Amino acid sequence: MLRFGCVLLLVSVLPVSGAVRGSLKLGLESREYKRNNASGVCNQSSGEQKSIITEAESQKFTVRRVEFLGLTYTRDQVVRDRMTPLVNEGDLFSQMNLVKSLQRMSKLRAIYPLKMRDVFLRVDQTNQEVDMTICFKQRQR
Repeated sequence: MLRFGCVLLLVSVLPVSGAVRGSLKLGLESREYKRNNASGVCNQSSGEQKSIITEAESQKFTVRRVEFLGLTYTRDQVVRDRMTPLVNEGDLFSQMNLVKSLQRMSKLRAIYPLKMRDVFLRVDQTNQEVDMTICFKQRQR
């Protein structure tokens, strides 16, 4: 079963005549693809991830932002409540706390268990901050 992913309307105004020209672009993606791929973001190599973790822990980086991808049925706040006792935005980054929070979030029945490969890390070296994107795979209802 296919589901419409998004509808994007592109409109441009021509400067000379003032005419409006538009086009309609339909994005068709299967629900299964979205659930398993989570937009292709969580494809970080383990070597790159390990080097980011080592740098962030040794230089005491803080967590700037935590994003969730792949949640369709479960509200973000439900998952964030499981994560926040250990990982909060503004706290020092710690791999141990991240792993423990992944284990806590994995206890939710609505999602498949999370592993470190489901986390994409980015660093801002000038501000010494880490951004995390956690990719979820939801179970069928």
